[in-house]
Amino acid sequence: MNQDGISPEKLEANRNNALKSTGPTTTAGKLNSSSNALRHGLLSRQVVIQQGENMETGEEFARFKEALWQDLLPVGALEELLVEKIAIECWRLQRAIKYETEEMRRGSAFVNIPNGVPMDKILRYQTTIKRQLFQAMNQLERLQRARKGDVVPAPINVEVSGDR
Repeated sequence: MNQDGISPEKLEANRNNALKSTGPTTTAGKLNSSSNALRHGLLSRQVVIQQGENMETGEEFARFKEALWQDLLPVGALEELLVEKIAIECWRLQRAIKYETEEMRRGSAFVNIPNGVPMDKILRYQTTIKRQLFQAMNQLERLQRARKGDVVPAPINVEVSGDR
């Protein structure tokens, strides 16, 4: 037995089975497999999901980003990067809310909130997205206030640990 409690025979069998798995081999199988992560798009590296059932358009995102740009009026590269980050996180949050609504509708009645794993994951994604969104918004506000000459005190950082 190794440190994980697996016998040498079981470990060897696992290795042999892994060698047999080659993944999809047909063009259709590869195409299907390539969109597995796009069921809801919450973990997508792409900002705009351009395939699958929840497809979005680049034009929609561009209009949304332009509206934010007009509202926030960034000056300089750093402010522009933060507005871009805010646009992306807002877009992802809207996507998460749409997916949450879809999951709720899959329940026996719309008013029932399912308490399964999908909803837990959606709520976790939303929390992460909100944290990133608010962080970018706070950084942008601080930069813009400092640029306008306001006195901006240093941020207070608090480290929370379960250790005593």
